[in-house]
Amino acid sequence: MQRTLLNSEQLKSSIAEIHESHTKLEQELRTQAWDNREIDKRMNSLKPDLMQQRKIRDQYLVWLTQKGAQQKKIMEWLGIKHETEDQYALLEDEYDFPTMRNEPGVWARSTARRLRKC
Repeated sequence: MQRTLLNSEQLKSSIAEIHESHTKLEQELRTQAWDNREIDKRMNSLKPDLMQQRKIRDQYLVWLTQKGAQQKKIMEWLGIKHETEDQYALLEDEYDFPTMRNEPGVWARSTARRLRKC
């Protein structure tokens, strides 16, 4: 009989610990959910500013590219070491297109002939 009472007390104690642990975990979960909501609110409040900054950055990148800056040099100025770091890169080639357009040897072909289809 004593053994049964002892086991019963141990079970009651274990159940109490489980309920206490459950309550504590629920409270921690609520706190963590609240923290996550606050972080989400903060991130969402920063999103318009981030979009505006990205737009301004892209405008400068377009301007630099139009002025003849090479993509490698732009990436160096931005501190990007690998091409995969900037997923919004404008160009990924090594050619300086604005200066190539001005060289007639690149685009002017006196020997080129057009074929007519009949």
